[in-house]
Formats: sequence, structure tokens, C-alpha cells
Amino acid sequence: MKKLFEDIVLTGLGTLVVTKEKAEELVEKMIKQGDVTREEGKELLNKFIEKTEEGGSRLSEHFLEELKQRLNKAGFVTREELDDIKSRLDHLEHRLDEIKEEKKEESNE
Repeated sequence: MKKLFEDIVLTGLGTLVVTKEKAEELVEKMIKQGDVTREEGKELLNKFIEKTEEGGSRLSEHFLEELKQRLNKAGFVTREELDDIKSRLDHLEHRLDEIKEEKKEESNE
């Protein structure tokens, strides 16, 4: 599952890099053709990068939420649930030790 996640993230980053390179090429072409000034081209590219990063962040959040739901549906527990179970088990073991000690003391009397 971790490998799948890494592959998806790396693919997304790869796509982002290629898209950024294409955007840079397009802006450079627009500058050469006189459609925009160098400063306008720089602004366009910065806006593109900003919007792409925002979209990537939302996509990552959506992916993580989907992953959580699928893991939950498959029966996996969260770290919080596991910690709660461990805490309850520790409490039960401690209580069991107390009961054993009480029984031991009773038998010695």
C-alpha cells in the first residue's frame, strides 16, 4: 500500500514537473511572439504554479481521505484506535496483576 501511495505521488509530481516545463515553454513562446511582456509572462507563470500547487494540495487531501476510507472498510484500524486498545489492555493486565496479588495474600492468611 505504501509503495502504491509513493508511486501515485511520484507520478503526480512528475506530471507537475512536465506541466510546469510546458507552461514555461508556452510563456516563452508568447514573449517571443510579442503577445506578452517578460514581466506579464512571469506573472502568468507564477499564477499557473500557484494554482497548480493549490490543486495538487486538494488532490492530495482527497487521495488521503479516500485511502483512509478504503483502509477502514478493509478492516484496518487507525493509530488512535490501536493506541486506545493498547491502553485498555495495559489497564486490564494491571488489574489482573492486582487480583492475583489479592488472591495470593488471601491464601497466605
